[in-house]
Amino acid sequence: MISKMMPSELRQALNKALEPSTDLQDPKKCKHKRKAGDNFGVSCLDCGSVLEGYGYIAKRSKTCIHKYVLTENISKICIYCEDLSSNTL
Repeated sequence: MISKMMPSELRQALNKALEPSTDLQDPKKCKHKRKAGDNFGVSCLDCGSVLEGYGYIAKRSKTCIHKYVLTENISKICIYCEDLSSNTL
């Protein structure tokens, strides 16, 4: 079916799939299968929960849910707020 769609129809279908749900699920029961992310963070499109950073488009959280990565000097830094972890290897 996708192969028969026109570019505008395909774009509309993708936009609809990536839109946050209007009837949000209970975050405690949600399995977070539909996620959206950007430079600010990641959010669940089904329940609205912030999963990483400040959430998708930074609209949902004032505090960062850190996601640390290792740097060259063997320290950890959050990819969203650049917080340095006190735990080093």
